[in-house]
Order: sequence, then C-alpha cells, then structure tokens
Amino acid sequence: MSKKKENKVTKSVEENIVKITQAIINIYTLKEKALNIQTDKIDDNSEENRQKLFEVKSQLRDIQNEFHYTAKELFDNPEYTGRKVKTNYIDEFTGYEPTPIRRYAYHDLELMLREDYEFCKNAPVRKSIKKMNKARKKFFKLNNNYTKGTKLKKNLVNMV
Repeated sequence: MSKKKENKVTKSVEENIVKITQAIINIYTLKEKALNIQTDKIDDNSEENRQKLFEVKSQLRDIQNEFHYTAKELFDNPEYTGRKVKTNYIDEFTGYEPTPIRRYAYHDLELMLREDYEFCKNAPVRKSIKKMNKARKKFFKLNNNYTKGTKLKKNLVNMV
C-alpha cells in the first residue's frame, strides 16, 4: 500500500474547497431537474415544460460560469499548495479571457479534489467531498436510466 501525500489545508483554502464542492453539488442537482423535466416533455410537450427546461438550463449555465471564478480564487490563493488544472482552456491559446467561459471545467476539478482530498484530515473538506460524490452518483444513476431508452419513463418515475 502506498501512502498518499497529505495536502495541508488552511482555513481560507478549506472555505474555497467547500464553496467549490457546493457549486458542484448545485450543478448536479440542476442537471437532475433538467432530466426530470425532459421526461415530463416526453408525455406533454407543452410550452410550460419547455419554459421550465429553459429556466433550469439557464440557471445551470450561470452556476457553471460562476464556478470558473470560484476555482480561479482557489488557485490564486497563496496558501493552496495542491495541484492546479486549467479553469479555462481557451485562455491558453488566445491569451485573453473569452466571453463564453468553458463550462465543463468543474469535471476536471472534481476529479482532482476527489483524488487529493477524499481522505483529508480536515473534517469539513472531507464531508463536503463525500456529499459531492453522493450527488455525482445519484445524477449518474438517473442519467444512465434516461439513456437506456426502452423503459425510460418507468425507471425515471420510480426513481424520483
């Protein structure tokens, strides 16, 4: 067995990591809402359901755009000594921050946090990462049922 290197977590870094995990949890809950609305649209493709889906997707875009700045705040913190990932890949090639921010950077940061801080000695960080994993598993279970196709409606109604 190999021991994992423990990253030191100060109070400001802890607060940033907890903010990031809360944002990721919000992203997964909004994605679940979007899937539930999509199943409602199968039976009733009314304007009301389309409007609900549009609202949820706009909320999701807003949270994902805000996530970019939360991750940047963590990486700019001088007390943070962990690994860093790019929060915006377009910036690497163009040299300036574009108006549409890369919206899937949360996935890379989620994997990194899970690898580095899942067994951290700091309790709030460890608990928030466990909540993040729980939300991720719940979403992927729902998402896998949505893509199977044949028993789509039955499975989703029974899960919710």
